[in-house]
Amino acid sequence: MAYLEVKHLTIKRKKQFILDNVSISADLGQVVGFIGQNGSGKSMLFKAICGFAIVDKGSVTVGNETIGKDVDFPSKTGMLIESPGFINSMSGYQNLYSLSLLTNNVSKQDVLELLKLVGLYEKREKKVSKYSLGMKQRLGIAQALMGNPNLIILDEPFNGLDNQGIELLLDIIENLKRINKLVLLTSHRNEDLKRVCDRYYYVEEGKFTE
Repeated sequence: MAYLEVKHLTIKRKKQFILDNVSISADLGQVVGFIGQNGSGKSMLFKAICGFAIVDKGSVTVGNETIGKDVDFPSKTGMLIESPGFINSMSGYQNLYSLSLLTNNVSKQDVLELLKLVGLYEKREKKVSKYSLGMKQRLGIAQALMGNPNLIILDEPFNGLDNQGIELLLDIIENLKRINKLVLLTSHRNEDLKRVCDRYYYVEEGKFTE
């Protein structure tokens, strides 16, 4: 059995299919990409995997946990879905450290290492209100990696990043694959997906085509 199993997932809103009988499986050590217009169903799939959406039919299993049955949110999962939200009056470090207090497995040193990884260590004491869009995106990526998750979900992670930031993120994703993590990501930049993905899906009106 694959680490992620999405079976016949269907979500309807006002008689319209948001996800239309979607079945996807993926395993650790893979990077799977999704290409589609806004509103095509990519983000809704990610929300369903995380247990944030009411499902009409089908199931999502992550590891040995069926979402909505065994757990409300999958264990060992990190995510960046839509725009990252942080407290503007706090620094980048303070935001991540506050989030780390919600778990028992993230130390202050872990937070600092994540800031180094995404290139924000030198800006760690700067208030988030002074961060550029790209810096906020890097901080969002850092929080998605907190706690050493097995499944990392990145929804449009390249948004707001300059060329240096894009190259850094691609390197991070390639390393996550090397250390046997499963990464799901979306992007409007097909060339980036083709560089790091083992496979990708075209998404249109809730249908997913590999």
